[in-house]
Amino acid sequence: MTVFVKNVWVEDPSTHKSTQPLTVAQMNRIENGIEEALQGVANALYKAIEISNASIEPPQVAIGREIQGFTINCLCNKEPSQISLKQGNTDVPHSANVNGSSVTLTTSGLAISSSTTYTVTAMDERGATASRNLTIDFLNFICYGAASTPQEITSTFVNSLASKDLSKTRAKTITVNAGSGQFIWIAIPSRLGSPSFSVGGFEGGFTLAATLQVTNSASYAEEYKVYKSDNAGLGSTRVVIG
Repeated sequence: MTVFVKNVWVEDPSTHKSTQPLTVAQMNRIENGIEEALQGVANALYKAIEISNASIEPPQVAIGREIQGFTINCLCNKEPSQISLKQGNTDVPHSANVNGSSVTLTTSGLAISSSTTYTVTAMDERGATASRNLTIDFLNFICYGAASTPQEITSTFVNSLASKDLSKTRAKTITVNAGSGQFIWIAIPSRLGSPSFSVGGFEGGFTLAATLQVTNSASYAEEYKVYKSDNAGLGSTRVVIG
């Protein structure tokens, strides 16, 4: 660091010029002082890069499907100087569109068919980095809806239920409108475990009606347990599945 020593300059009244011409050493000291002052200001204003928001599309995919790529959108606190995308330690080919602090990464030709986590890393002008992990989950559906009792509970019947939600857990809250003669049906993959049910704060109200193989819209088959409300014609009903 340049040690600042104040120099007193004396003006020649007749010429209004200094009576002490600048030496090379003095000029260098001034230049160094200016450089250090500017660097000090830059250091005071500097903030390491951060990723304030990041999302991946699609975040969820029906198990049995295969997707060829995805898109990641990131918002940083400033424009990054470099962006990278990895799966573990492996670089993932992508195209990047950087618009100030907004970054979009696009991939293609990847053939993804199982849950995978990707890491996006932004680097700033000083080499500081910020990272976010984003996962594409391959999940199966929880199916539910209102229907009269079929002659046989089949995969086709389960798939005909009005609502289907991709889910990694059985826990959720649903609302079903069961008209006259209709029961509420809920079909859950067996691997998610045995659920509990609560209607209007009261536990129960559902009985296991069948255990069977169900093939989803992506041609993936697995065992489901199908539950039926004990009563028909419940109208608009909020069910908490635990």
